[in-house]
Amino acid sequence: MRHPTHVPRLALLVAGSQALAATPTATFWTRARIAEALDGVPPNTVVLVGRCPDAPDEWAADLAMARHLRVVEYDGVRGARYENSRLAGNWNQRWDVDWRKLDSGARLQERDRVLVQALVASRKKGWQVRVLALVAPWAKTHGTADVIAWAREVGIEVVERTCPTEMGPS
Repeated sequence: MRHPTHVPRLALLVAGSQALAATPTATFWTRARIAEALDGVPPNTVVLVGRCPDAPDEWAADLAMARHLRVVEYDGVRGARYENSRLAGNWNQRWDVDWRKLDSGARLQERDRVLVQALVASRKKGWQVRVLALVAPWAKTHGTADVIAWAREVGIEVVERTCPTEMGPS
């Protein structure tokens, strides 16, 4: 079914720290923030996520698909792209990176850069673009902070939500 042309298309990148899976309360808080964000989007929204299991990426994909939204997942380990959980090709072949030489941290960082570049490409097509960034203050990694910085660098709106510290591990 095609959506009317007057309905703006939205590409929403959901980026969240894996550390938000550290406690049940942080997980609940994160899922609630994702649900709130998805409840207000147009029906022709495309949700972009990394493909990290048991983390905000997976929760966002599940919640978006439950709302019948299109989900595009970028796997930072295999370099594959999935649409609504079906393999749709490789994204890493489009970029000037020798994938085999990157360690896992560098692969995830490259995946995050590609996600932000996908928003830039969508904006050039006339879409609205936005990042929902879910931050865990106790996180030891900085992938979400990198996404926030890269998105702001290219003028993309970032909605940043920080989980209360008391919900994290003690």
